[in-house]
Amino acid sequence: MAMRPYLTGLSSCDHALLLNISKLGVALLETRQSSTLDEQRALFVDKLHRASFMKNSHMVDCLKLEKQFTDFYGERLLGFLFSTIEQGSVHNWLRETIKVRVGSHHPLRRVLIENFFDNCVSAAPVKLTIRSGPWLCKNPAADHFGTPTITSYTVLRHHKLGSRAGRFLCACGYEFTARLDDIDASGQPVKMRITRYGDVFSKKVRELVAKGYRHTTVAKMLSVSLPIVRRILAGFDRRRSHNGTHHLARKMRLSKVSRTPTVTKSTRKGLVDWAARDEKICEQARQAAAKIAAYEPPQRVTMAAIANLLHNRSLYVQLRDKKLPKTAAALTLLTESVESIQCRRAQWAYEHWPAEVPLAAWRLRLRARIALNKSSSAVIQFVEKLAKEGQR
Repeated sequence: MAMRPYLTGLSSCDHALLLNISKLGVALLETRQSSTLDEQRALFVDKLHRASFMKNSHMVDCLKLEKQFTDFYGERLLGFLFSTIEQGSVHNWLRETIKVRVGSHHPLRRVLIENFFDNCVSAAPVKLTIRSGPWLCKNPAADHFGTPTITSYTVLRHHKLGSRAGRFLCACGYEFTARLDDIDASGQPVKMRITRYGDVFSKKVRELVAKGYRHTTVAKMLSVSLPIVRRILAGFDRRRSHNGTHHLARKMRLSKVSRTPTVTKSTRKGLVDWAARDEKICEQARQAAAKIAAYEPPQRVTMAAIANLLHNRSLYVQLRDKKLPKTAAALTLLTESVESIQCRRAQWAYEHWPAEVPLAAWRLRLRARIALNKSSSAVIQFVEKLAKEGQR
């Protein structure tokens, strides 16, 4: 076969890859299949799993994928197809395409990825995967226990063991998680943990307790632990999860309330003399304002600056609740306006003006950080007055 002039320099392996890519491109044009972004994303995730490029159920080993992809095609062929990959970049075209971001992707690069996945999946060893449903219900309190009643599952987005996992929910409300890449002797997924027990299980626990069975006996009959039985009797259906922190927080709040002694606040710490505290904080605020006003170069006296020096975290809450009326009135008088701090900065800059630099109004405004379009006329006139006095 005659060699095209623009194909010189490529090996026979590269020619075979180009021929296969052209066949895939022609097949793609003939089929004209259209799919949504979710369908494309699910297709890529399935191929990434089968080609062993997933760290766990939701994370892609991008570095491994980029290296093997580049080794499979070679730098020369990728450069010829204008598809060179920037190794390690989080925004290279390979990562953007396999994650199926919103937008259009180059059809040639899509064909490159599909050809690479087809070769990787065919060369990868066959793994045990979960068979098609339905799957057995694991609820020992249900009448259909051990019968295939579960027809679907959802893939978990987080799993610490590194293997794919799914969440299986039965119609009775019983829900458990299981590994998707491992099966037991009967071909069923291996159950890991229970995430929800359901109304049927809860009703069975209450029935057994109502008949006079001890909590420990009920736990043994239903093959669960004693804390699970007590949680269900207390109204907690779901098993506490490490990802659901609100259940743990609620349990901690309840235990804290139960441990709180039954003594009133007044008997434990005594009544607060708000008048004396108001007088004390008011005096501290005056001292803090005087300290801020003495800074050089001048700094604006604000409520935030005063509160920062007082080191009183509850100051704003006490002012909001109107427990410190004298302090609130003093803070209103102590805080400094924008015009006041601008005049103070201008006066300080005038008093510390270097003798070798000619004094001018625009230089004084620049040194005092005063803008013409953001300052009042009174401040501008004050700066011009200082400049005229310095020029005499």
